[in-house]
Amino acid sequence: MSKRLPDPIAAVKAEAAMAASGQVRLPGIVIKGAGVWLVDAMGRPKPATFCHGLLVEGELTVIFASTNVGKSVFATQLAEELAHYGR
Repeated sequence: MSKRLPDPIAAVKAEAAMAASGQVRLPGIVIKGAGVWLVDAMGRPKPATFCHGLLVEGELTVIFASTNVGKSVFATQLAEELAHYGR
């Protein structure tokens, strides 16, 4: 007798329905629909930008590239500009 595996599509649909109804509670994770996120974002003040718009206040910035192309020098220059001009 073979065991029948659960239907993965049905499982995803059930999980999505639970998330949409607000029944999913995960620590540190907020689950909302895209429309709710957009309305929330439009109500917030525009964040400050730094270094000619390369950096945005409250956002994470990742610098990545191949080795020996100047990532550390670039990061040092960004830090110096922030320290010197504040923008």
